Amino acid sequence: MFQRQILSSQGLTLYRFQWAKCQLDYLCLLSTDKERRNALDTLPKDLFETYRRILDRVNNSTPGNRSLVQRTLRWMLFSEEPMDAETVATAIAIEIDSDYVCAISNSTLLI
Repeated sequence: MFQRQILSSQGLTLYRFQWAKCQLDYLCLLSTDKERRNALDTLPKDLFETYRRILDRVNNSTPGNRSLVQRTLRWMLFSEEPMDAETVATAIAIEIDSDYVCAISNSTLLI
């Protein structure tokens, strides 16, 4: 029971930290102090709403940005091991249907 309480408090701490990090990231995207002060009144109340707001921003962005986010999430979701930021950046830099990948694939087949 004591161990369960420790895990619960650690989980709650991580939850709060992630929520705070997401809010700070959002506030840093704003251009002026006035925008930041106004945004403080409408911050999501929990992490679920924070993620919903992030996904809404993605859905309202450009098709290229939506594609980038989708590729990133797919790599992270289907990776056999956790990916660090450098690995994710390398993975999403390669476009599977590009001529470059086809050339690598064709030369590999010839070897």
